[in-house]
Amino acid sequence: MVFDSTKKMKLIGMITAMDEELEAILSLIDNPEKEIYNKIHIYKGILNDQNIIVCKSGVGKVQAAMATTILITYFKADIVINVGIAGSLHKEVSLENVVIADKVAQWDFDLTAFNEMKGFANPRYTFEVSNILLDKLKKRLLNEQKVVFGPMVTGDQFVYQSNQIENIKDTYKEALCVDMEAGAIAQICSFLNIPFLIIRTISDIVDNDKSEETYEQLIIKASNVAAKYTRIVIEALFND
Repeated sequence: MVFDSTKKMKLIGMITAMDEELEAILSLIDNPEKEIYNKIHIYKGILNDQNIIVCKSGVGKVQAAMATTILITYFKADIVINVGIAGSLHKEVSLENVVIADKVAQWDFDLTAFNEMKGFANPRYTFEVSNILLDKLKKRLLNEQKVVFGPMVTGDQFVYQSNQIENIKDTYKEALCVDMEAGAIAQICSFLNIPFLIIRTISDIVDNDKSEETYEQLIIKASNVAAKYTRIVIEALFND
C-alpha cells in the first residue's frame, strides 16, 4: 500500500525528537515518501493499513510545538502520537518499560507567583489524554507487562541532577517519567481540539547512573521498543 492522499483514511501524525526515534518508526512504515516543509523533514507512508505522517521535531518544547502545529494545520492530522524515550522518575518503572501517558504537565512552567499552584490537579499546567482512547488501549494492552499507564512531565531541561529530581517530585509526585517534548505537544493538541497520545519507552532512570550499556545504546533499544508498541497502539485504535 502507498499513502492515500485522498484522505479516505484518518491521518495519524507522529512526532519524534531524535534520529534514533525517527529511524525506529520509519523501519516499520511501508513506502515512506520524504518531503521538506520549512526545514522539517516529513515522511508519509502506511503503517498497519493507516495513513502515517511522521517528523523529527528536534529536542525541546518549542521545536515540538512547532512540529505539532504544522502536522495539524498544514497536513491536517486527525490524531497526533508522540513517540520516543523518557527518563524514569521511579525505580519501579524500569528500563524498556513503556509509559502511555494519561496526562502530562510541564514541570518547569511556573505561575506560583500568581497563586497558581503547581501540580496535576491544576488545569493550567496539565493536559489530559482522551479517556476513550485510553480505555481502548487498556483493554488491548491489559496483559502487556512492559506497559504502564500514568502521568508524566515535560521540561526544557535534561533531568539528571538531584535538585531537578527533587523539584519535580515536590510538585508532581505521581509522575512516572520525564521528557522534553510531550507537554508542548499535548498543549497544542488540546488547544486545537485534536486527540493525542504519548508513548515513551524508558531509556534511563534519572536518579540511577548504573548501567552496563552506554546511553547511546539504551536510546536505540528504547526507541525500537517505543516503535513496536506504537504499531500495537495503531492496530488497537484503528484496525479493530
